[in-house]
Amino acid sequence: MQEDFNQTEKSNEEALVDAKSLIESDYKYKIVKMLAKGGMAYVFHAIDTNCQRSVALKMMIEDNNKEDELVRRFIEEAQITSQLDHPAIVPIYEFSRAPNGQPFYVMKMIKGETLEKIIQEQREGNPKYVKKFPLLRLIEIYIKICDAIAFAASKNVVHRDLKPDNIMIGQYGEVFVMDWGISKVCNLMETKELMRSKLPTELDDSFIRTLSAYSEVNVSSTFHGQILGSPIYMAPEQTCQDYEIDPRADIYALGGILYALLTLQAPHPNNKLKEIFQNKIKGNIIPPSKRVKSLNKSKDFIVPSSLEAVIQKAMEVNPEKRYQKASHLKHDLENWINGYATDAEGASQIRLLKLLFIRHQRLGLVVSLLILSIIVFIFQINSKLKIAQLDQEAALVQADSSSLYSEKQKVLQRQLRNRLGASKEIIPYINVYIKELTHEKKFDQAIVLAEKLIILENNLKNNIQLIELYIFNESPDMAHSRIERALQDYPNEMKLLNLLNKLN
Repeated sequence: MQEDFNQTEKSNEEALVDAKSLIESDYKYKIVKMLAKGGMAYVFHAIDTNCQRSVALKMMIEDNNKEDELVRRFIEEAQITSQLDHPAIVPIYEFSRAPNGQPFYVMKMIKGETLEKIIQEQREGNPKYVKKFPLLRLIEIYIKICDAIAFAASKNVVHRDLKPDNIMIGQYGEVFVMDWGISKVCNLMETKELMRSKLPTELDDSFIRTLSAYSEVNVSSTFHGQILGSPIYMAPEQTCQDYEIDPRADIYALGGILYALLTLQAPHPNNKLKEIFQNKIKGNIIPPSKRVKSLNKSKDFIVPSSLEAVIQKAMEVNPEKRYQKASHLKHDLENWINGYATDAEGASQIRLLKLLFIRHQRLGLVVSLLILSIIVFIFQINSKLKIAQLDQEAALVQADSSSLYSEKQKVLQRQLRNRLGASKEIIPYINVYIKELTHEKKFDQAIVLAEKLIILENNLKNNIQLIELYIFNESPDMAHSRIERALQDYPNEMKLLNLLNKLN
């Protein structure tokens, strides 16, 4: 894996000299320096002398060259990655072997930093990173990660080691999912059957061709009895060696990465491996919102409830209850960005209406009122309807039936009352929007709605709400008039009398 250049001062002179002697004599690459050293391989900064470009050269550590299984995995990493042709997956330029048999491959040089580094800097309050990577920017990065994983899943490939440290952010905003060293091709036996009957050149691009696919050797999902993956981010099923892993394991890891982006902490705070695995299997994960509060974050550091629901769904213990595809997870994130409800949150009608109003809050007042009128009365209202006509109908609704002489008036009253009854079903939605407008200090719009609400439901609560809006809007005469009308229905009501005293 390529790492942040500022963190790769791990120079191993002996390995560097060996790599130069092995590569530079027979190949077109000039080794410049070591970038990183992992458990299985070195990564060097090299120059392609033919094309005069910087590349990253990953070479297997010589001692590992004696382990057939490790060699196989190294080769398959190169083969799988090279066939995943996607903007967020590092392209492989060449695979070969040094004269002593050590395998190596050459890939694009990525200059940037890991997502883990960004999270760490934000956690430490680095103002540069806080400003450069606001929540919306982090979500955009995350969506690109989902794109890469969705593409890999379409090729039946599971990464199995997704974590912030394996995500690179380039100097110009590029996003790369790195380190496919323990990735797995699903449905391997089915792929083998196809290969027995067809030449490799005849196979569809949807099949990933690897060394194991051409071999009759039984390749297990693990090697040397080890569990593959990073304990903190890996799916619960990856802790069981006999469980068949599919792309939904990556969905769980994606949920863990989103958790880290929102809380700036890993999803499992305990460092004891046994307890981490037990919590995974039991589904014991501290909700992101509680985790943030426990860390004494500032009030401005809030985990959106919609995204918390997305995390909970992605990190379900049962794979059947997770998002079944990374593209579905991505769709929910795009919904959140665009102001829509996510599928994961199971939004109520009130929540959906609130989001609708927020999305269209920039609409002009006339258009907003027209839309609200349609919602409030649930039937077509002519846009030219005059306020006087509305008042006349309201008076008719509230009139005593015995005072109506005309049969036509009585029929009209019944019709209006039926419409009024249906309209009352959306009163909670109107109240939500009134509160939203009041919070935004849009008192004129809130007053218009509150006045219509009085027509729908003339009670003490709605009267007080309208009076307070008049006061907020600095309209004392209107407030005084409404108090007098309300006192006729609710004489000696202390709340009304207190408001009257406040005006006087």
